[in-house]
Amino acid sequence: MAGPARSQLSTHGERIDSVGLLSWGANSYGQLGQGHKEDQLTPSEALWSGGTSTPDIITGGGGHTMVVTDDRKLWACGSNSHGQLGLGTKEDVDVLTQVTFPSPARIGQVAGGWDFSLACTESGEIFSWGNNAFSQLGRDPGEKYSALPGRVDLPTDSPAVCVAAGLRHGLALTADGCVYGWGHNKKGQVGHVADDTGKVAKVVPLPVKLNPSTKQKVLQITAAAYHSQVLTDCHDIYLWGCNKFGQLSQDPNGTPQLSQPCCLSRSAFGGHKVKSVTSGWTHSIALTDSGEVYTWGRADYGQLGRSCDRSCDSTPKPVAGLQGGYSVACGSEHNLCLTDARKLLSWGWNEHGICGTGDESNVPLPVQVTVPGKSVVSIGCGAGHSFVLVSR
Repeated sequence: MAGPARSQLSTHGERIDSVGLLSWGANSYGQLGQGHKEDQLTPSEALWSGGTSTPDIITGGGGHTMVVTDDRKLWACGSNSHGQLGLGTKEDVDVLTQVTFPSPARIGQVAGGWDFSLACTESGEIFSWGNNAFSQLGRDPGEKYSALPGRVDLPTDSPAVCVAAGLRHGLALTADGCVYGWGHNKKGQVGHVADDTGKVAKVVPLPVKLNPSTKQKVLQITAAAYHSQVLTDCHDIYLWGCNKFGQLSQDPNGTPQLSQPCCLSRSAFGGHKVKSVTSGWTHSIALTDSGEVYTWGRADYGQLGRSCDRSCDSTPKPVAGLQGGYSVACGSEHNLCLTDARKLLSWGWNEHGICGTGDESNVPLPVQVTVPGKSVVSIGCGAGHSFVLVSR
């Protein structure tokens, strides 16, 4: 159960005036950035000591949080058992603290795995830090962990444009449209041959790159617990890895896993074009150009946001009544959706108050979350915590 919220002013930081950062859910490691380690069942303000810079991008890992500011700096807090905060130590931190890189770097995007982190700079460099027991850092396989950011070298001259982090594997997308994977590959989630250890980054054999006649380009990459997926500019989704819960949109009884990418039929989305795709540990969500939200995969915590008479559903289906979807974020087994009208909705696993409803009962259908502030600007999730940026 969550204890009383601490004061929003402390010696650690001050309230953000122009853009507010609110967080809620599990907080045993201080991942909410509120200066304490008590769970929060509803959105509460995080502390900030970044001066005039303001949060711009928010995301989380298993028990840690990362914030990229408008001046392209990176801040982190939460679980640090393997150095996943990149601060040079292994001590947990309950307030957002700036991460230092080996050389001046403007951070464009970050991703959090279970206990490791990845960052992509605006110049196309990739950095990694944290646990490396499964080679998830993509560098120096003999190193057990790294508490400081280090460069990941891809076997290409093309700069990286974004990264994705799963439970114990990483992905990178380069400017020439190639996807690279590394790390834990027991379920084929890295996209190489099934027995490949994934110790170094290798290209994922996507059909869109092997067949130039398709003239498709990868736009987005997603890494989940044991599966991965990409979205192309032709609105095709390619998936690979574990299919135990139908998260690859294949019958799990006949296809327990796929070590190489397969294409999800466009007809699955009722003629609508998919504009973004994301995933939790064992389920996936597609957002269409019409604002509909389609879900598939594991369902036993309510993570599909729709009625399901089984523990999983491999067929993508729209979440009834959810119209005008603008953006979607997934935790391990819960979800946030921001609508065009700037309403915040949540559903799924709700232990520790992850869904922000004020209690800990799982949420089978989307409900609106009350968020103090003028309007929600953006959303983000860790495995068991949530956060939003609000304008004042």
